[in-house]
Amino acid sequence: MSKHDLIDAPDSAEAEAPRTVHPAPVTALVGADSRRLTHHHIAAQGVQFGDFAIQEYWSLVAPKLHVWDLIECEDFNGTWFAILQVREVGAEFAKTIPILKVDLPRAVDVDDVPHGHRVEFLGPVRLWAVLRGTAVIRHGFSTRSDAVGWLQGMLR
Repeated sequence: MSKHDLIDAPDSAEAEAPRTVHPAPVTALVGADSRRLTHHHIAAQGVQFGDFAIQEYWSLVAPKLHVWDLIECEDFNGTWFAILQVREVGAEFAKTIPILKVDLPRAVDVDDVPHGHRVEFLGPVRLWAVLRGTAVIRHGFSTRSDAVGWLQGMLR
Protein backbone atom coordinates (compact mmCIF):
# COMPACT_ATOMS: atom_id res chain seq x y z
CA MET A 1 0.00 0.00 0.00
CA SER A 2 1.51 3.35 -0.98
CA LYS A 3 1.14 6.62 0.87
CA HIS A 4 -1.14 7.90 -1.92
CA ASP A 5 -3.78 5.30 -1.03
CA LEU A 6 -4.37 6.94 2.35
CA ILE A 7 -5.81 10.37 1.63
CA ASP A 8 -6.37 11.45 5.24
CA ALA A 9 -3.02 10.32 6.63
CA PRO A 10 -0.62 13.28 6.84
CA ASP A 11 3.08 12.87 6.28
CA SER A 12 5.00 12.82 9.52
CA ALA A 13 6.81 15.98 8.37
CA GLU A 14 3.46 17.71 7.67
CA ALA A 15 1.86 16.85 11.03
CA GLU A 16 1.46 19.88 13.27
CA ALA A 17 2.71 19.81 16.80
CA PRO A 18 -0.03 20.27 19.40
CA ARG A 19 -0.47 23.93 20.30
CA THR A 20 0.01 24.95 23.90
CA VAL A 21 -2.85 27.04 25.27
CA HIS A 22 -2.13 29.25 28.22
CA PRO A 23 -4.98 30.22 30.57
CA ALA A 24 -6.10 33.85 30.60
CA PRO A 25 -4.52 35.84 33.41
CA VAL A 26 -6.68 37.06 36.27
CA THR A 27 -6.31 40.64 35.00
CA ALA A 28 -7.85 39.70 31.63
CA LEU A 29 -11.38 40.29 32.91
CA VAL A 30 -11.24 44.00 33.52
CA GLY A 31 -13.95 45.04 35.92
CA ALA A 32 -15.32 41.52 36.29
CA ASP A 33 -16.36 42.35 39.85
CA SER A 34 -18.52 45.26 38.64
CA ARG A 35 -21.92 45.04 37.05
CA ARG A 36 -23.24 46.06 33.67
CA LEU A 37 -26.84 47.21 33.42
CA THR A 38 -29.24 46.80 30.56
CA HIS A 39 -31.68 49.69 30.10
CA HIS A 40 -34.77 49.78 27.89
CA HIS A 41 -35.71 52.86 25.87
CA ILE A 42 -38.78 53.45 23.71
CA ALA A 43 -38.03 56.21 21.24
CA ALA A 44 -40.75 58.86 21.02
CA GLN A 45 -42.52 59.58 17.77
CA GLY A 46 -40.22 61.52 15.44
CA VAL A 47 -36.98 60.20 16.97
CA GLN A 48 -34.79 58.49 14.41
CA PHE A 49 -32.15 55.84 14.97
CA GLY A 50 -29.40 58.31 14.06
CA ASP A 51 -30.42 60.56 16.96
CA PHE A 52 -28.94 58.04 19.41
CA ALA A 53 -25.45 58.88 18.13
CA ILE A 54 -25.90 62.50 19.30
CA GLN A 55 -24.31 62.59 22.75
CA GLU A 56 -26.71 65.22 24.06
CA TYR A 57 -29.72 63.00 23.28
CA TRP A 58 -28.92 61.09 26.48
CA SER A 59 -28.33 64.22 28.61
CA LEU A 60 -31.32 63.71 30.96
CA VAL A 61 -30.49 60.06 31.70
CA ALA A 62 -26.68 60.30 31.64
CA PRO A 63 -26.37 60.19 35.46
CA LYS A 64 -28.01 56.74 35.42
CA LEU A 65 -25.66 55.31 32.77
CA HIS A 66 -22.26 53.69 33.20
CA VAL A 67 -19.57 52.79 30.69
CA TRP A 68 -20.28 49.35 29.14
CA ASP A 69 -24.01 49.50 29.96
CA LEU A 70 -26.35 48.30 27.21
CA ILE A 71 -29.44 50.17 26.04
CA GLU A 72 -32.18 48.22 24.29
CA CYS A 73 -34.05 50.66 22.06
CA GLU A 74 -37.23 50.27 20.09
CA ASP A 75 -39.22 52.55 17.87
CA PHE A 76 -42.45 53.96 19.32
CA ASN A 77 -44.49 51.77 16.98
CA GLY A 78 -42.27 48.68 17.16
CA THR A 79 -40.85 48.79 13.63
CA TRP A 80 -37.24 48.24 14.74
CA PHE A 81 -35.18 47.07 17.72
CA ALA A 82 -31.60 48.05 18.52
CA ILE A 83 -28.94 47.46 21.15
CA LEU A 84 -26.49 50.24 21.96
CA GLN A 85 -23.41 50.11 24.15
CA VAL A 86 -22.42 53.07 26.33
CA ARG A 87 -18.77 53.92 25.66
CA GLU A 88 -18.36 57.23 27.52
CA VAL A 89 -20.46 59.08 30.10
CA GLY A 90 -20.34 62.62 31.42
CA ALA A 91 -22.54 64.77 33.61
CA GLU A 92 -24.85 65.69 30.71
CA PHE A 93 -23.93 63.41 27.84
CA ALA A 94 -23.41 59.77 26.92
CA LYS A 95 -21.59 58.42 23.91
CA THR A 96 -23.12 55.23 22.50
CA ILE A 97 -22.30 52.89 19.65
CA PRO A 98 -24.76 50.57 17.89
CA ILE A 99 -24.22 46.87 18.46
CA LEU A 100 -27.32 45.58 16.67
CA LYS A 101 -30.29 46.97 14.74
CA VAL A 102 -33.11 44.80 13.44
CA ASP A 103 -36.11 45.91 11.41
CA LEU A 104 -39.20 44.14 12.74
CA PRO A 105 -42.25 43.12 10.72
CA ARG A 106 -45.40 44.97 11.57
CA ALA A 107 -47.88 42.81 13.44
CA VAL A 108 -50.73 45.21 12.73
CA ASP A 109 -51.18 48.28 10.60
CA VAL A 110 -50.61 51.00 13.20
CA ASP A 111 -52.35 53.56 11.00
CA ASP A 112 -55.54 51.48 10.92
CA VAL A 113 -57.20 52.89 14.04
CA PRO A 114 -60.98 52.40 13.88
CA HIS A 115 -63.14 55.53 13.49
CA GLY A 116 -63.94 57.25 16.77
CA HIS A 117 -60.84 55.97 18.55
CA ARG A 118 -57.32 57.31 19.05
CA VAL A 119 -54.06 55.73 20.19
CA GLU A 120 -51.72 58.10 22.00
CA PHE A 121 -48.59 57.98 24.13
CA LEU A 122 -49.51 59.26 27.61
CA GLY A 123 -46.03 59.31 29.11
CA PRO A 124 -43.56 56.96 30.76
CA VAL A 125 -46.03 55.75 33.42
CA ARG A 126 -49.21 55.15 31.45
CA LEU A 127 -47.38 54.40 28.17
CA TRP A 128 -49.56 53.87 25.06
CA ALA A 129 -53.32 54.14 25.52
CA VAL A 130 -56.53 53.61 23.58
CA LEU A 131 -58.94 56.55 23.80
CA ARG A 132 -62.53 57.04 22.70
CA GLY A 133 -63.19 60.74 22.62
CA THR A 134 -61.42 62.02 25.75
CA ALA A 135 -61.96 58.83 27.78
CA VAL A 136 -59.07 56.42 28.24
CA ILE A 137 -60.35 52.91 27.54
CA ARG A 138 -57.14 51.11 28.39
CA HIS A 139 -53.52 52.15 28.92
CA GLY A 140 -50.18 50.50 29.66
CA PHE A 141 -49.29 49.19 26.19
CA SER A 142 -45.53 49.18 25.59
CA THR A 143 -45.90 49.94 21.87
CA ARG A 144 -48.41 51.68 19.63
CA SER A 145 -48.69 48.45 17.68
CA ASP A 146 -49.81 46.57 20.82
CA ALA A 147 -52.49 49.18 21.53
CA VAL A 148 -53.85 49.15 17.97
CA GLY A 149 -53.80 45.34 17.91
CA TRP A 150 -55.74 45.17 21.20
CA LEU A 151 -58.33 47.67 19.90
CA GLN A 152 -58.76 45.81 16.61
CA GLY A 153 -59.18 42.54 18.53
CA MET A 154 -61.83 44.04 20.83
CA LEU A 155 -63.86 45.45 17.94
CA ARG A 156 -64.02 42.20 15.94
